[in-house]
Amino acid sequence: MSENIQNSPSENLDRYLSFTLPALDARGRMVRLNSVLDKILSNHNYPQSLASFLAEALTLTALLGSLLDEKDSQLTLQIRAEGGAVDLLVCDFKNDIIRGYLEFNTEKEAALPEKPSLTDIVGEGYLAIIFDQSASRERYQGIVALTGESLSKAVENYFTQSDQIPTLIRIAVKPPENGRGWISGGLLLQHLPKNETNAPRLTHQGLDNPDWDHVRLLGETIKPEELTEQALSCEDIVWRLFHDEKPINITRSESFSTLCRCDEARFKNIIMRFPKEQRAEMCDENGLIQIDCEFCGQHYSFPVDID
Repeated sequence: MSENIQNSPSENLDRYLSFTLPALDARGRMVRLNSVLDKILSNHNYPQSLASFLAEALTLTALLGSLLDEKDSQLTLQIRAEGGAVDLLVCDFKNDIIRGYLEFNTEKEAALPEKPSLTDIVGEGYLAIIFDQSASRERYQGIVALTGESLSKAVENYFTQSDQIPTLIRIAVKPPENGRGWISGGLLLQHLPKNETNAPRLTHQGLDNPDWDHVRLLGETIKPEELTEQALSCEDIVWRLFHDEKPINITRSESFSTLCRCDEARFKNIIMRFPKEQRAEMCDENGLIQIDCEFCGQHYSFPVDID
């Protein structure tokens, strides 16, 4: 594709851009979210500190999900923790659709400092990254401890240590102000071996590749305000960072959306798998089985005699 990405037509929000720097054996993803965040975060009454944390996780999910090549493949990011404000967080990406929610402790959230650290928010726990491949029906799961300064750093460590793929991730989140909704931006850069489709995985010696050091240093110059600047398109940011590194190949550009996959018929089918005696045990005082979708907050009620 054309190197002159300055003039590429673009929608600045709720989209991602895939690109490669073939001369430097590197690939990247640039993500921008806006109305998708607004819709997901409005499903629950989250305190702003935790809404910002979930927005970061959703942006990270968008970056990782954009690495999937096959239709109907899914990326799931899950946090289980204890001792902090957040007990559980789940985000997923499938066919350019993003969902996410978190569960939190109200008392511990109220005690958070003005600028909470990752440890303040999650205490101790782990981050699971799950890739479900649609074609092969294989599942790849990686687990990393929630240590370091941010979720992004934890995922960088996962790729470097587990997959031996040097990775740089930068994410910025800007809460609503002046009538404007949430905005987040994310950049992911990875160093890959030449002819990556046929080459073996990198060895640890590859982590010191001078080309990667150069790409990483350029990526580290990105500023948080650039990532969340609506006037800057994904193409603009990539060009700012790498305009001297030709060629820059834009490989894909897609829009994000959010749509919950919960469905009344699906829940009904699940309930009908249980014997009537067990269904009776699920009922409330009114004889109804109550189900809430954690992702979107939709409520469903079913009678015990659902047949």
